[in-house]
Amino acid sequence: MFTGLTRRDFVKQAAMGASAAVIPAIARGAQANERIRLGWVGMGNRGEQLLTEVIKNFIREVRTVAVCDLLDNRVAKGVQLAGFDRPKGYADMRIMIEQERLDAVIVATPPATHAEVSIPVMQAGIHCLQEAPLETTVEKIDSLTRVARRAQVVFQIGAQRRYNP
Repeated sequence: MFTGLTRRDFVKQAAMGASAAVIPAIARGAQANERIRLGWVGMGNRGEQLLTEVIKNFIREVRTVAVCDLLDNRVAKGVQLAGFDRPKGYADMRIMIEQERLDAVIVATPPATHAEVSIPVMQAGIHCLQEAPLETTVEKIDSLTRVARRAQVVFQIGAQRRYNP
């Protein structure tokens, strides 16, 4: 049944919903008057959409300090989008994790890479919002959940249209 929702509206609402769910949880751990320091891994279409929505809707709560992608042009686009915050660009997310003081990382990479990106993030004690699906194999899913529990960080999957009333 058609509800009159365009693809653009759908993507926009999904991005707002995912960020609206994880940012308050992370904010509880932030100091008063301190913006949440976000890093981004994966600046393709989905990463770009999420970054745009977070900047638009949470500019007072969030500071984008770093963006990461394997492709230079995507890193440049992420840096440009978050220009107000003057983020650093990285091609290697492990270097980003080591060099930046991050409160959380948003992961918007291809599904088969989710574990290899999110596990080091959580092992570093950094909260993680990862785009769906969780992963592509049961073994990787088990690893993700095990690491999240051990690290005692917020680990959330961005399931579209589940967080926006």
